[in-house]
Amino acid sequence: MCIVEDAKGNQLLNFITGIEAELIADESYCPLTSALLIVKGPQGFMLLKNKYRNEWELPGGMIDSGESPREAVIRECMEESGCQIPDVRFLGMLRFFLKPSWHLPEERIEYTALYAADITVEHVFCETEEMLDLCWHKIGEPIADASRIDLQLLAYYKDEPTKGAKR
Repeated sequence: MCIVEDAKGNQLLNFITGIEAELIADESYCPLTSALLIVKGPQGFMLLKNKYRNEWELPGGMIDSGESPREAVIRECMEESGCQIPDVRFLGMLRFFLKPSWHLPEERIEYTALYAADITVEHVFCETEEMLDLCWHKIGEPIADASRIDLQLLAYYKDEPTKGAKR
């Protein structure tokens, strides 16, 4: 089952909810390679314009060796947006089917941890090594060059994560 597919053929297959520590420790959700963050601010949801993909996307990225997904998403948000968000909440685990890319030449299944955070003050953005710009997107408003998958992930933003895991 595919929830959404991007222009390259990458697919979001499942959104799995449950207790963070249990899902992250569960070896059936390997490889857990990355973490993403949905940031809700006073004017909408934070999207960043990636320089290399030329696409609006959520903050987040690869989990470094020895780093938890929670630590990775906080670090990645800071590196990409300059916005320090110390308090994030776990929403669930994402299961992806990924097409070959420049760094991994084969099709594969990977997992990503999804987090959310709320901020009360709009962040002032300065261009970074990876990101050209920042916008505050309102769900339902058109936005060109946005990651189809990341726009779908905004639907999983909730005040409280759903209880119980599903596969």
